[in-house]
Amino acid sequence: MASDEVLIQTAISSWEQVIKRVGTLCLSCSAEQLLVEVAPGKNRISYLWGHLTAVNDAMFSVLRLGERLHLELDAVFIAQPDRSVPLPTSTEIAKCWEDVHTELLSRFKTLSSKEWLERHGNVSPEEFEPNPTRNRLAVLLGRTNHASYHFGQMMLAKPKAP
Repeated sequence: MASDEVLIQTAISSWEQVIKRVGTLCLSCSAEQLLVEVAPGKNRISYLWGHLTAVNDAMFSVLRLGERLHLELDAVFIAQPDRSVPLPTSTEIAKCWEDVHTELLSRFKTLSSKEWLERHGNVSPEEFEPNPTRNRLAVLLGRTNHASYHFGQMMLAKPKAP
């Protein structure tokens, strides 16, 4: 395997690991645990789970991999802060989470190393020319970091079982 392929596979593996950890944590939470705030007056675990689902669903368009699966999540988890509107049930969030991440991983595996280094969908060809680091791989790395950040918040907030 060429070095660029190893780097891409390492990034995808890191993504998979973080996404698996978030999913495992959220699926192991009771309904009450999902409503715990990560800090007083801040987002609840369930909101962060939905937020990550919505943000990651946007990767389909940002990475130019096709249409989003759950655009409806934006109204709850992107456009509004927690507690502004009723949240979907944990079962609904879990289904969306699984849909988005199964399909993203499937599409990630179709991209060549060269394609990972192409511009992402939020940058024009003219903007990309002088700054080729604004590529698909940068989006994957950024979204992995974003998920890791919220995973840490969730881990600290999740109440321990008695």
